[in-house]
Amino acid sequence: MEFLKSFATILFVMLLAMIALETGPMVRAQQCLDNLSNMQVCAPLVLPGAVNPAPNSNCCIALQ
Repeated sequence: MEFLKSFATILFVMLLAMIALETGPMVRAQQCLDNLSNMQVCAPLVLPGAVNPAPNSNCCIALQ
């Protein structure tokens, strides 16, 4: 019986570790998506033939 308790505990800890590892890439993907969305503000500065306005703070933040 003690073996089953320790085995269940090990399985539970492994499950928690797997869940923690799974959420990391999702958070990073959302941050990347936010950064890419901010990059659209910079398009007039880098696209050929576009009017070149002065860069704004959103563009500077996105490039960092």
